[in-house]
Amino acid sequence: MTTFSNDRKQALKVGLFGLSANPPHYGHVKMAQYAKDKLDLDEVWWIVAAQNPLKSTEGMAPFADRVQMCRILTQPYKWLKVTDIEERCGTQRTFDTLSILTDMNPDTNFAWIMGADNLAGFHKWYKWQEIANLMPIAVLARPGETDKARMSQAGIEMTQIHAPADLIHAQSGYSILDNPMVDISSTQLRQNSERRITGTSPDVIKHIQSHQLYGF
Repeated sequence: MTTFSNDRKQALKVGLFGLSANPPHYGHVKMAQYAKDKLDLDEVWWIVAAQNPLKSTEGMAPFADRVQMCRILTQPYKWLKVTDIEERCGTQRTFDTLSILTDMNPDTNFAWIMGADNLAGFHKWYKWQEIANLMPIAVLARPGETDKARMSQAGIEMTQIHAPADLIHAQSGYSILDNPMVDISSTQLRQNSERRITGTSPDVIKHIQSHQLYGF
């Protein structure tokens, strides 16, 4: 079981969850809740991506709208926070963002949360080895992606990286969680052929419609 060690028990334990939020949905909330419970976190912070350098900008809603939709969706969950740090600090690369957050919050015990699909391509990320050494990494299982992630370049090489002391996992720099699968994605919401949106909050739907996002 993945957990934090007791030597920093008094430190705030925060999971950092990067997402495009295009749009955010209940699957994101469910995964954040699972990681919080599994890792015994105090909070989870959603880091809304200003622009993922590995993703196309086509079909991407404006940053301000994506942040606002996240804040609407997370309003009932006091442990779930939304940060626009990438826009405020002008960062696009995860290493730069995480470095700023750790510098700004020296007494906080962070863990990075990513999907198995991201681990599969993690070796393409800027300074990915440094990220692995910066903080513990918890990987959320994704349909059809988990085995691919384990056998990826980063998945293999990270087994040789000693996990930070805060994360207990035998001889590995990361841990793959056994979370339940979710059957919803942002792509599905954007591309719904019937032009109906489900799987996110009614207030997020209202925001999408009132701002004419995704052609709705």
